[in-house]
Amino acid sequence: MSIIVEILSKIGQMKQANQLISNTWGTGVTANLLMAQSQVGGLIIGAYDNEAMIGVSYGFIASDEFGIFLYSHMLAVEPEYRNKKVGELLKQRQAVEAKARGYRYIKWTFDPLESKNAYINISKLGAVCRVYKENFYGEMDDDLNRGAPTDRLLAEWDVLHSRNEHAASADGAVQGGYSYPVKLAETENGSPILVNWDAVEGNLVAIPIPADIQEIKKQSMDQMLCWRREIRAVLTHYLSRGYTVTGFDRVPGGAVHYYLLERTKASS
Repeated sequence: MSIIVEILSKIGQMKQANQLISNTWGTGVTANLLMAQSQVGGLIIGAYDNEAMIGVSYGFIASDEFGIFLYSHMLAVEPEYRNKKVGELLKQRQAVEAKARGYRYIKWTFDPLESKNAYINISKLGAVCRVYKENFYGEMDDDLNRGAPTDRLLAEWDVLHSRNEHAASADGAVQGGYSYPVKLAETENGSPILVNWDAVEGNLVAIPIPADIQEIKKQSMDQMLCWRREIRAVLTHYLSRGYTVTGFDRVPGGAVHYYLLERTKASS
């Protein structure tokens, strides 16, 4: 398999990109909008296997109190090409183009319960997370989000100062100095609860999330929603007290993996 990644600039390409986005997320953004964005600073990138478009990323110019950045709004990959690093290739091309256009940061949101995304975003790319957004998109009807609040973490990727080597520890390694007192327990009906999390006061702390939330969702929506409530409470607690998600500990074969948080500023 030889994947080619290129910037899209033609209306025919935008129609293909929009169809792929629609198939993945259940809704599109219109080919006309993609075309217009591509002409005024937006960045639409396609991944091809031979002449077939098998992945696309869609980003646009945004700003906050810290300045202008590239906001990566949507990424879609054909089902048979998922888990084959297509999404990572699209993100890396975004970084190259962002730097060429003078952007220091790329930002995007992702579901904090999706461990695969967390591992790629934090450990592989080197993004950090400081903000938790509760039910950010409201109700969504695609397969990944249906039936649950759309909570999101905001990923911030400094493409000028890569921290990939620092972020990507060996899978399963308990990093020095991190406290792992937060424990996973279960109620009588099997729903998960996290215990001891509000007693942690160290500068380095690890928070467990399920290794495969989609499998849990298939088995029990109640358990999935319980995970949502637990992780929302724990991450909101720490992020509001000056911690930043800076690492991700993926435990091979484990039922849970861990967000690694560092205290980066005094709590307000």
